[in-house]
Amino acid sequence: MFRKISSLLRLYRFDVLLLTFLAFLAGRAFTVELSPIHLLEALFISLLPYNFVYTLNSITDITEDRTNKPWRPLPSGAVTIREALCWLGFLGIASTSGIIILFRGTELLLAFLVLIIGALYSVPPFELKKHSFTSFFTTGLGLVFPLFIAGGAKLLPFSLSMFLHILSVTIFKDIADIRGDLEAGRNSNPRTSLPAFLVISALLLAASAAGFCFTGFKIAAVIPAVNLMVLFFDVIFKKDRLSARIYRHLIIASAVSCLAVFFCIEFFIKR
Repeated sequence: MFRKISSLLRLYRFDVLLLTFLAFLAGRAFTVELSPIHLLEALFISLLPYNFVYTLNSITDITEDRTNKPWRPLPSGAVTIREALCWLGFLGIASTSGIIILFRGTELLLAFLVLIIGALYSVPPFELKKHSFTSFFTTGLGLVFPLFIAGGAKLLPFSLSMFLHILSVTIFKDIADIRGDLEAGRNSNPRTSLPAFLVISALLLAASAAGFCFTGFKIAAVIPAVNLMVLFFDVIFKKDRLSARIYRHLIIASAVSCLAVFFCIEFFIKR
């Protein structure tokens, strides 16, 4: 029983859980005085609605995962389709109920948008994941969306700047999965287009840094600036244009610089 529950939980991704939790908490911390209810809201958003979205994606991604990630619960047989669908139903009911209880007004509508956008990403006839631009755009929006929910209009310039930064990173997320994506009929980024994506990523990082300079937290411009240096280092010194390593390096750089910046904002700038 424990092994089955563990396999069902692995339909979700821990990195997404952590990122969405921190994004929501940051949105609250930058706009209001934190309280235990805000921690509950952050846990709820990251543990249920986003779990629903990524479980749904795991179910619809089973074809490409058989090639790209055969160790995952569904292609490996650790979880059956029926079990995954039952788990998805539970997550959907729990997410809907929790959103209605915890949120009001605009925040309630935005929280429901997490479920709606997640369905549009994975389910026919829309399947936004099938096309390169809509895939990385939706993924980037999803990761930063808790910041929009928690921060609201007060934090909108900051949230939009962070969105540009996240977009610059998610461009590279499918590099390692090209073979399986093509087998599943997805229009993934071909390797020949990567130089163009490198340029787009650099431009988005520059735009993100400029955007942060017009917010109340100008120090956050350090985040895309660090990633810009990492991107140039990989391309110029490592000649690593065609590797998924770029994505890993940008993720690590983002995490470290975000933690440093948020620490400075919370403990120095806001005081």
